Amino acid sequence: SQPLSVTEPSGSLSLADATALTLARSPELEPADWDVRIREAAAIQAASRPNPELSIEVENAAGSGQFGGFDAAETTLSIGQTIELGRKRQRRMDVAARDVQVSNHDRLVKRAEVLNAMARSFYDALAAQLAVAFADESHEMQKNLSAAQGERLEAGKLSESEVESAKAALALAGIEADSARSALKQAKQALAAHWGNSKPRFARVGGSLNVGALPLERAYRSALESSPVLGYATKIIERQRASVALEEANRVPDVTAGVGARRFEESDDGALVFQLSIPLPLFDRNRGNIEKARAELGKARAERESVAAALESGADTLVTVGGVQSNHCRATAAVAARLGLHCRLLLRTNAAEPSTPVGNLLLDGLLGADISYHSGEEFNSNRQQLIHRV
Repeated sequence: SQPLSVTEPSGSLSLADATALTLARSPELEPADWDVRIREAAAIQAASRPNPELSIEVENAAGSGQFGGFDAAETTLSIGQTIELGRKRQRRMDVAARDVQVSNHDRLVKRAEVLNAMARSFYDALAAQLAVAFADESHEMQKNLSAAQGERLEAGKLSESEVESAKAALALAGIEADSARSALKQAKQALAAHWGNSKPRFARVGGSLNVGALPLERAYRSALESSPVLGYATKIIERQRASVALEEANRVPDVTAGVGARRFEESDDGALVFQLSIPLPLFDRNRGNIEKARAELGKARAERESVAAALESGADTLVTVGGVQSNHCRATAAVAARLGLHCRLLLRTNAAEPSTPVGNLLLDGLLGADISYHSGEEFNSNRQQLIHRV
């Protein structure tokens, strides 16, 4: 999506200005926006019906004897349509709709996180700005004091040591003022980085440090407060429940119906042709995919219960085990990140530690999980010890 036209002011920057700039230009928000668009596009595709199929068939042609050439040929032109049974289309749409809900929830939480981080940076910059004003004032006072003591030295009212002490205090005040200005520059850069600007245009931030909670946008705060703590895990469960329904629907064979016209070249006659076909579910009844979906639903429920128990007991870390590309580990890392918990992943691999993370392993790292690698033999013999050690 294209950034909104929001201009960074060159003078004073208010919190409202910083909020608008962050929402319009934040590099962290754009991937979440694109993810929602991806899910919405997938939902459009999920609603599509199977395309009809046009076919032409020529029989009894280019053979031998009386079937040589095309004089005795029978040409059939037909159109067929697959009719989905078991409410497959509706089940696909349900899964896609749940995916959109999950991505929207992710985007909402991400926006709240980004705005909260921006607000902290804003007040850090404001505090640094006040520190510069205080340091400059102190420096100016030391300059005036040093000048006055110089005059008293000339009048013989102060000793050289007292004047030197005043000069040292003046130098220290100057160093502190320079340090405060350097800290302000860094704070302003950190604030501007929230909307992707490495060189801040604003000269100062405007506001007061006499605030309560950091101000998120009202809509985002209201939405978050109205959502349960385990809302993300709940949405994952709803999505997996819809996936089970889809896989159960997929075991119902679809019917293909067709109608066509057949021409008999030899007699110059024509006739209609009707077709109806249905697969016989003798070998593939989609049992594997159904069991997989049910297992994923059970895992999502277990994860939710695990997180709920962790929160109730005051735990601050989720620990789980799995393969290097484990979906379960990636989902645990995502839930931990959303709930502000630490995550520790013990990954099983018989190969060397991956030099370049890809797939779920890459996502595990981006979600902030602490990752350690263990051999299959170590897992089989010492799994509980490994978990307790963590």
